This record gives sequence, C-alpha cells and structure tokens, in this order.
Amino acid sequence: MGIVTGTAKTVEVLIVGAGPAGTAAAVTAARAGLSVLLADYRAPQWVGDTMISGIAAQRLTELGANVAGIRPADSVELCFPGRSLQVTGTGAVVIDGGALRTALIDAAVAAGAELVTGRVTLLPKAGDEGTAILDGVPIRASHVVLATGAPGAAVPAHATGFACAQRFADIDVANRIVLAPLQPAAEPGAQPAMLAVLPGADRKTTVWLTRRGSTESTPITEPTRLLQDALATMSKNDRRFAAARPIGTAVEATVHSGFSQVLLETSEALLVGDAAGLANPFTGEGIGAALLSGTLAGRAVAAQTADADAARTQYARQLAGEYVGYFETARHATRRYHLVWRTLDAAAASEHSIFAKARRAILLPEEIPGLAGDRVPITSADRVVTGPFLVSCDEVSVASLRTQWPFLARLLLSGTGPTRHRIRPALLFLAGLLAEDRPADITRATPAAAVELATFGALAFLGTESGQPSARTVDWAGATLVMAGDFLMSRASLLIAESAPEASWALADWLAELAASRAERLGDRPSRATDLQASLMEFPARLGALLSGSSADTVKMLRTVGGLLGEAFTHAEDVLALTGRRTRLDMTLQASLAYRSSAIPDLTESHPDEVAQLLANPAFAAGALAASERACSIALTQVHTAIADIPSPLARRILTAYAAATASHTPMEVM
Repeated sequence: MGIVTGTAKTVEVLIVGAGPAGTAAAVTAARAGLSVLLADYRAPQWVGDTMISGIAAQRLTELGANVAGIRPADSVELCFPGRSLQVTGTGAVVIDGGALRTALIDAAVAAGAELVTGRVTLLPKAGDEGTAILDGVPIRASHVVLATGAPGAAVPAHATGFACAQRFADIDVANRIVLAPLQPAAEPGAQPAMLAVLPGADRKTTVWLTRRGSTESTPITEPTRLLQDALATMSKNDRRFAAARPIGTAVEATVHSGFSQVLLETSEALLVGDAAGLANPFTGEGIGAALLSGTLAGRAVAAQTADADAARTQYARQLAGEYVGYFETARHATRRYHLVWRTLDAAAASEHSIFAKARRAILLPEEIPGLAGDRVPITSADRVVTGPFLVSCDEVSVASLRTQWPFLARLLLSGTGPTRHRIRPALLFLAGLLAEDRPADITRATPAAAVELATFGALAFLGTESGQPSARTVDWAGATLVMAGDFLMSRASLLIAESAPEASWALADWLAELAASRAERLGDRPSRATDLQASLMEFPARLGALLSGSSADTVKMLRTVGGLLGEAFTHAEDVLALTGRRTRLDMTLQASLAYRSSAIPDLTESHPDEVAQLLANPAFAAGALAASERACSIALTQVHTAIADIPSPLARRILTAYAAATASHTPMEVM
C-alpha cells in the first residue's frame, strides 16, 4: 500500500486510531482507491456489550462490517422512580464491543487499508521530516485523520464526563434495553447521569453508567462501587436490580462532548469520533456518530485528494449539518438537568406526540423523530429541486429555535440527504410554489419554515393532559406543552411577518381555525378527527400557491389535495395503531383516542370515550380496522384524481409521492 522512500513511508491518508471512527474512515478512503495507513496502539480490549442505534447498525452494514452476534432489542424501557414505559420501533441493537472492533478492522483491511500497530507522533504541519513518526519511522501523508480520543487542549473541561461499565449476573431484563436517567442530586448544577442495562446473550448483563462533569473535579475511582450504588438506587423501585452481582473487572473511560464546527475547521488533522467531541453529553452514546464522522471524513478526503484544507472544510460543514440541534439539545439538557429530569419524569406517563418524540430525541441514540415519520419517495432527479429548498427550511427553523429551545429544533429536523424528504409541511408548500410551473424561489423557504413551526405548535396543543396536579405541585408536562406551543406559534408569526407580510392575515385565520377545531374536538360533540390533519396539510400547499401568485382555481385545487392528504394520513395512522405498529406521530391507539385524533369514532359512529372499551370486542376491532383501511383507500383514490388537475408535472410528482407516504401502512423507502 505505501511507497517506501529511503526510511520514510509515503501514503495518501494516515489514520491514527482503529476504533469505530478510524476504521470507518479507512474503509471509505480505501474504497475510493486511496492508499491508507491505519495505525493503532491499543491494550487488550475489555469484552462487554454496548448499545448502538438502528442507524448505526445500518452504517455497519454499509461499511461491510460483519459483526457476529448482533442482538436486536425488543424495546427500550425508560425507567423513572416508580414508573417505566416501553419505547418500541427504535431499531436499537446490543453488540459485543470486541466483536465490533474486530469486524471493523477486518472491513478496513478488506477494503485495502494497511493496518500497523505502533505509537504515532504527529509533527508540525509541512515539516520536511514528514507528517508523523510511527515508532521511529517517518510517515508522509497528504491527509491525517485523528481518531484517538479528544486532544486534551482542544476539549474544554466542561465538555467532559466519564463512563464505566461492568458485567453483572442476576439481572433479568428479558430482551429489553433499560435506560434510566438518574434523579439529580439536590444541589444546584447537578449533572446528568444515565444508567444503561444491556441484555447479554448468556444472561450476563452489561451495565453502563455515564455521568457528565469534569473528570478532574469528579475523578473515576472505584467504578465497580459507582455501578453498584447506581443499581442499589434503582432497586428501591425495581426489584429486578436487587440481586445484581458483579462479574469480572469494571472498565472506565473519559467521555468527550465538546463538538463544534470551529473545532473541526481549526484543527490540522480531520478529527473524528471522540477526537471531535462527538459523544452525547446527556447519554454518553457516541458509536453512531463515530461511524458517521469517519465515513464523512473518508468521503471528504476522496473528494479533495490534492487539498487537505478543502477536505477539512468540506468535512466540518457536512458533519455539522448532520448534527444540527443534536449537541445543542444535549448540552441544553445538561445545563438544566433538574428541569429536564422533572419534565421527563412527569411526562413518562404521557403518550402525547410531542413527549414521545422528545424522549426519542433526548434519550435514545441518534433518533431523528421528524415531524411525522415516513419518508416521501421523491425521485433522485426531483431532489435536485426539493433538496436545496428543504435544506434552507431546516436552516431557518434551527436558527429560530436552537438558542432557546434546541430540543424543538432537533424534533423538527428530518435528517439529511434522502431522509430529509419526510412527511413535512415544507414539501406541500413547495408543491404549491411550483403548481403553475413557476421557479421555486429559495427565499420562500422562510415562510415554509414558519408553517412547519406553526404545525408543530398545533401538535403541542393536541388534546389535553389529563393529570390534575395538587395546589402544591407543578404540572411540568402540561406547562412544557403550553410553553413549547406558544413559543413555536410566536416564532412562526414573526417569521411570516418578516419574510411574507402579505401572508400574515392568512396565517392568523388558519391559527384561529385550528383553535376553534381544538375546542370542538374537546367538547361533547367533537368535530371529525380528520379535520385537524386536513387543515394541517391543506394550508401549507395553499399558502405556497398564494405566495407564488397562482390562480384562484389552482389554489382551490391545492386546498382540496391537502385536505384529502390529511384524511388519508389520519386513517393510515389508525390502521398502524390498530395493528400495534408505531405511528408516524408516535401515538398509541389509546393516546389517539384520548386526544381525539383518531377517526375510528367517526367511522363506527361511536363516542370517543367509548371506543377504547368497544375495541376489546374482536369483532368491533376487526370492523374498525376494515373501515379505516377502506377510508384510507378512498381518500387516496380521491387525492390522485385531484392531483391530476394540478398544472405543473413536477408539483404533481411531489404530491403523488407525498400521497404514497401519507397513506402508507408500512415504512416507506426512498427511491
């Protein structure tokens, strides 16, 4: 692989560190035909389990890492004192750490990287003696990828924490991953601590404890005792942990969460994984980010082979784009851990869509909940138009939210690339802009983002929380929903006033309609459940058409299309809930009935308060399912008929793809 010149070795890419980030970079760069030297100096690895997200598991497959013994979890159980809830459909898996490392190294070597063992010392940039020294041998490389953990001076003390892990016997969590945000200490400024219990293949459970805070002020001492103390605390409310017995030796490590785009752009090497501070400060999870960062670094090097500075800039921007709102959310949560923990604890019993998505975004690794789930199968050719517009919408939304409510920014995001094309109002707004074949004005991304904020705000006011706190307690869940909803609505109104003042009146009318609809849904004679989603989907398309100067007839067509899309979406949600699958709004059937968002009462001519009991009858449940499927099919047929009258072929294709996603009873794949 390398070309030896005298006593020096010359390669195109030097990667220091053969962990998940370094090996991912090695695989990607070697597959691109570059000469890659993968250098590592590691002590024998502790063998234990770790958790990775479904997204990370997919990245392993793409890298060609055939990891033995991956164990999908049935669910993730979130535990709070005296209560717990099951979160399904996460895709999270448990994997042996040693097997993961071996599989990734094998994949890097198979791709063409040269693996060497030794200590690497990086030299000053552009030194005549080379780029680095590997056990006394000079190395010359056009690009250096650093994957050895955070360089001490580059990561501030406040961005560190620690993790310790050990195997235990006599803990039976079945095939569930258990995550428990530990209750904060009484003193102000208490830092987050997370306990993760991972089921083992041999019933030897691995327990991880991650705690935020400087390792200098909170040194890692006696990790076994820390783990046992945490389990003892858990056992006060959950007897599954009472008999926990440690096995083998505990291990500990520093957790670095000081990620910033500036850090990446000012470093001479491409920083990946822990070196880039990519561990989530709230949960300590970082393998998924390590794999992604390594992959993006490898791609940047391959794209900018002759220019290391350009490669670093490209990599920094792409990685920052992938994690917009992610680290802000986690850091925001850590700074206000008392408030965040109280809210999460209070909302643990709530099945409200906002809380369901918040739990995924904050507590689960790499979850990108999005506004409403499924991907919209926009073709690659059409994404040339839709992609930049959606990117601009995300930039506006994040800029509006990330300072005060970063977790809301995280909830609104839909990922990058094809995953950005999910069921979201901005796509309907864009279809309206394009409806009469006018060019898409990118500046209209701001009002499109405003509509997305307002839509999310409307979902915050979906139904009502049933809890009745006493006069001496705070309804943290209800207060959070009200504050989040008000904030989103106010930001949406401000963005419209600044970017499209001519639409302010239309927005005000729409918000008034939503308020009236909510009041009716909570009354004794609720309006049709489909009215809510119909309103949420017709307004973006209508407003886009109005702002592009479309004719009254086209505006009317789009209003019809949007309304029918909302009906199809509502019925599809009911089908998913009736069959026990995760809905796009992350609501169970009981929750959708309680919040008056299910159309089953309308289809069965039953009162919403009676349907839950009626569904216990198999015949009634079967009839409700058949009626929901039939209603969804009818709405889909009607929407296709309405779409055919839209003048623009591109707008028709966008709306047709959108209809396929909204009416789907199964996860959509991107074309």
